[in-house]
Amino acid sequence: MYSKFKKSIMKILRVFLIIVLWGMSIDVFLGVIFRFILKKPLVWAEEYALISMVWMTFIGASVGYEANSHLGVDLLLTILPNTPKKIVEILTEIMVMPFFIALIVGGATMVNTTKGSITPALNISVAFQYLPALVGGILLLWFNIEKLIIKIKNFKNDEVLNVNN
Repeated sequence: MYSKFKKSIMKILRVFLIIVLWGMSIDVFLGVIFRFILKKPLVWAEEYALISMVWMTFIGASVGYEANSHLGVDLLLTILPNTPKKIVEILTEIMVMPFFIALIVGGATMVNTTKGSITPALNISVAFQYLPALVGGILLLWFNIEKLIIKIKNFKNDEVLNVNN
């Protein structure tokens, strides 16, 4: 049940990213055409592109983190034996957790602080610009906790197998 729920969420996030990327691409293209060829700039184009980029950054980071496709320095992990390697992987998940919590707290603070302000061109709440930090932080923390639990379970299972052999 949980696996099905998570797969659905991941699919929604990927489709969202595709739609936002397409929207931003069309927006920037139209912005260039209107500004430099038609000499009638679209007042909302830059603002829309900025907000789209922020959404893509935070949601994309969470999707990438969940899929283990983020950048990482794994030189140490390649030379370590299995048990120390698993310990380092667990410690890594624990060490990034405060950053995700800080992202959630900072995002929530910014959303709360800016919810009464309106953007000049799109006439939407400025909080919408900061909402991706909150949403991305929640997703990152969710995936982080899930990875941590899996890595601890795998470590314990390996330790039990090593003791029995």
